[in-house]
Amino acid sequence: MKCHKAQAITIYSKSGVTEYTKCINSTSSHFPKPVTDEDCKTCPLKQLGPCSQGCNRKRRPSLKFSEPVLRDDFLIYQEEDAPIPEGFERTEKGFKNLWPNCPGIVTNNTINDDGSLKVVIKCSFKKDDVAFKECTQCFKELEEKANTAKKAEEEADETTPPPLPTQVKHYAKAIYNWVKEGREVRTDEEVTALLEICKECGMYDAKKQICKKCGCSVNAGGRAIANKLKMKSERCPIGKW
Repeated sequence: MKCHKAQAITIYSKSGVTEYTKCINSTSSHFPKPVTDEDCKTCPLKQLGPCSQGCNRKRRPSLKFSEPVLRDDFLIYQEEDAPIPEGFERTEKGFKNLWPNCPGIVTNNTINDDGSLKVVIKCSFKKDDVAFKECTQCFKELEEKANTAKKAEEEADETTPPPLPTQVKHYAKAIYNWVKEGREVRTDEEVTALLEICKECGMYDAKKQICKKCGCSVNAGGRAIANKLKMKSERCPIGKW
């Protein structure tokens, strides 16, 4: 995502048109120089959304800590005694970013008076700044809700037959395969043995005498055209027979 503090500049002159990108964040070491995409990518002060703080604060000329550089998920300082920013942990590679990968996060990072990074996160859902603990807890709850909804959807798929159009499609395919392979039928003994397997399966609806996976009729007797078990060409949709 492009930094909101990277301003596109276009200069028209007799010699032609010059275009470049300039950093307008006065707290950044890049200010007010031309910047490249790599500069913005590794800048810990890049703003990933509309900024809540202005740029009127000037960068101090002499700071204890140099501005860190972002390398993937790690924040790297030149000084070993640099303080750990909120939502980061110290590792051998640098400070690892622990903030959740939430689409609602908008960074408004700035620097402290000593030059160290001050992480400021604005939640685009709550429309307010959020602390690391609050953000991670909210994200965890959202994940749990999403997982619960997914599990409920999967369980519903396992306990309810497919919709009628899908059932018709499966039935038509079964009839087509059966006719194609010569309309061979299983014996009553074979059908009874297969039905016992179905009765032990969670996909069997004893009341409707259908398979809840494909929606086809499975019962002890009747004509093959109305009983999947009778069609010798057919197989269990989950491989039990």
